[in-house]
Amino acid sequence: MENKSMKTTTEENRFVLTCDAYTFAHEAKNPNYVDLTFRSGLGGAFFIASGCDRDDGIDELIELSAPAVDEADGRVCVTFVGKTT
Repeated sequence: MENKSMKTTTEENRFVLTCDAYTFAHEAKNPNYVDLTFRSGLGGAFFIASGCDRDDGIDELIELSAPAVDEADGRVCVTFVGKTT
């Protein structure tokens, strides 16, 4: 479903995607997290690499790029490239 009220704002150290249901943000000062806040006020900071980061140095995140943002056909794709051990 296309979100006609979606707005992206890109500044030097911050990216914000705002739409009807939520706001998604990434700031360079907190590079390993994204903030997701729903219209109801619920939300929080989410660790980007939470699906791969493990204990004991196994698959541990050691590098993470700034997000690449691609807008096309009413959609926004935000991609992070990381490196693990």
